[in-house]
Amino acid sequence: MTDSDATAALAGSDYAQRSREMINLVKDLRALGADAEVDLPRIAVIGNQSAGKSSLVEAIADIKVPRAAGTCTRCPMEFRLSYSESAWRSQISLRFEKSKTGNRLPNVLEQKFGPTIYSKNELEDMLRRAQMAVLNPSTSATQFEAADFKDKSMLENELSFSPNVVCVDVSGPDVPDLSFIDLPGLVSNEERDVIDLVRNLILDHITGNALILLTITMRDDIQNQSAALLAKEVDPQGLRTVGVLTKPDTLQSGEESGWLDILHGRKHRLHHGYFVTKQPGPQELLEDLGHAEARKREASYFASTLPWRNALQTIKSRVGVPHLTSHLSKLLTERISEALPDLRSRSLASLRQARDELSSLPEPPSDNILSDLLCLIGQFEKTISDCVGGSIHEPSVMQHCRATYDLFRENIKETTPEFTVDDTPDSSLERPRSAKDVQAFIKNHITRELPFDVPFDAKAHLINQCLEYWPHFVETCADAVFFGLGEMLDVKIEQTFGRFGNLKQSVSNVVNELLNEIQENAAKHLKWLLELEHHPFTLNTHYLESYREKYLKKYQEERSQATPDENDQPADAASPEIVLMAEVRAYFQVAYKRIIDNVPRAIDYDGLIALSSRVNAALVRGLGVDTEGSSTRLKEYFAEDPEVSDLRAELQAKQKRLEEITTRLSGFSGKSDPRRVSVARSSFRLDASSPLSPLRAVNPRTLVRLAGRLYMMGVLRRRGTIPVLRAPP
Repeated sequence: MTDSDATAALAGSDYAQRSREMINLVKDLRALGADAEVDLPRIAVIGNQSAGKSSLVEAIADIKVPRAAGTCTRCPMEFRLSYSESAWRSQISLRFEKSKTGNRLPNVLEQKFGPTIYSKNELEDMLRRAQMAVLNPSTSATQFEAADFKDKSMLENELSFSPNVVCVDVSGPDVPDLSFIDLPGLVSNEERDVIDLVRNLILDHITGNALILLTITMRDDIQNQSAALLAKEVDPQGLRTVGVLTKPDTLQSGEESGWLDILHGRKHRLHHGYFVTKQPGPQELLEDLGHAEARKREASYFASTLPWRNALQTIKSRVGVPHLTSHLSKLLTERISEALPDLRSRSLASLRQARDELSSLPEPPSDNILSDLLCLIGQFEKTISDCVGGSIHEPSVMQHCRATYDLFRENIKETTPEFTVDDTPDSSLERPRSAKDVQAFIKNHITRELPFDVPFDAKAHLINQCLEYWPHFVETCADAVFFGLGEMLDVKIEQTFGRFGNLKQSVSNVVNELLNEIQENAAKHLKWLLELEHHPFTLNTHYLESYREKYLKKYQEERSQATPDENDQPADAASPEIVLMAEVRAYFQVAYKRIIDNVPRAIDYDGLIALSSRVNAALVRGLGVDTEGSSTRLKEYFAEDPEVSDLRAELQAKQKRLEEITTRLSGFSGKSDPRRVSVARSSFRLDASSPLSPLRAVNPRTLVRLAGRLYMMGVLRRRGTIPVLRAPP
């Protein structure tokens, strides 16, 4: 059976159909930009320069890649292979995932490059052109499709390497169902930044859910090959790496045993083991061998050359490109199948998160900005009204005011004149508090008064002494209220207008100007209230009289209990100083009750209520809503914060991408025939009547291994396209 016949037979199986569907699924997901959201299964081909990687890619994909000087792989090349009964064809596409600076683009763009190619000889040139288009992102890709490379300027690239991808779809009767990414070869004779750039590009593709196809030349010791060291760095247990040994014809006598030890797993063990391939040498390349002839000569080489012709069957099953591609296809299909549930759950979770983040952003400006502005002003006015009105939803301002007013009341209360009949160190002739000093104070102020009369100026002087600190307490109270009001306004301005930076700043300027004006007016009113208190007056005679009697009785009782004076005469309980002390103390009580109400009421009316009633008109006027040039000004106001706008665009693109990804994943059936045991997508079924039917309970992986041996023993037969086990004769 020829390779073509084998490929056709394999392609017609249920496994091949399933494999093709899965590989196409990942291809579609990657084209949608799913790599940015979920870790897609993939095969990544790596190797040192001159390790035979390009030849291996040619052999697997049945193509010719650029080999001229300066045209080595400088960007990832994704080969998407699929079997087809139709003639060979290929289509190149470019997938731009990142900007020139290496930042991921919000929308992944995959675009066709050039026409469909029907001749293998034309593909090499188009691949060269496609790579140049990727390396020159500032130039339209179409210019490279038919560019004349005799123009030396076309050969100068913007970038030395690029993370963007050249995608190559290939189909034909000799093409296996497989997909892999060929990465630039690791370089050593370049500048340090170039070496690091290539290394990081490779790491980006081989980290995570990637099968690493490690190309190792047998011309050099494996420990000397940096690609092998890099693979071990990201896959230390060798669970994701498949080794491919190239150039076996370069082995010198005596070197075979070391490589056979590697193939047998005695050295540098990998979970998926190693394969050996033999590609055309330099002289054969000049013959322009076809794919079939190259595979024929490869098979002939291994069948006729030591140590391969005498190798164990386990080694013979791992030599040649056909064995390699078949194994890779199975591994990739198995990996995709295992990853599907996680891909679905992760993409759905990412979609929910993107929607939540998008819904948390403010709505973008509408076309009717004037209406939007007036709506925002009205909303802001309502918020301020709720705050100063003590709404249950906005209690903080009034709670702050109440705490401030309570402190103000306590401060005013501290200025109470504490008169006493006895001597006290707090008393003096200037600030009398003892009866003796008050008596002397009266005496010093008597002019034309009749006996027993107290001069009004003396009474007013003592009253005003109690008010000395009131201006300070009033100012402190007002400042505290307006400070809290300013903080509240800053918060509400941010909440209402914050998404529009220019508008927020303009609103803040207008509101602060209004607040300063209101505070100045309130300060004038408060000053007027204080000036009134410097002229003692009240019509609240009942309250004044009740407190006068209260304190007169208090001081008289204290005087009656006092010791006689220096002439041994009992003290007069109704003397002028006792009366003056009681009247000053009583009037202070009247003034105290008045000021602790009037000051908060003035601040509330001239400050909070004035702000609430004036803020709308102030904003309409201050923002120039109805003035000349308002249209231009409004557009400037509603110029959205670039960060918010960019974030919205990014989230919208992400949401769209994830919706397409989840739709594609949900539309892909993950079901399989329950009668089959599927491992690496190879299916086996047992006859119910077979003596081997107890094998149904065997671990599926063990069953697959056993099936291979049974087939070699002639125990395995086919029913349709499904291998079936039967009892040996």
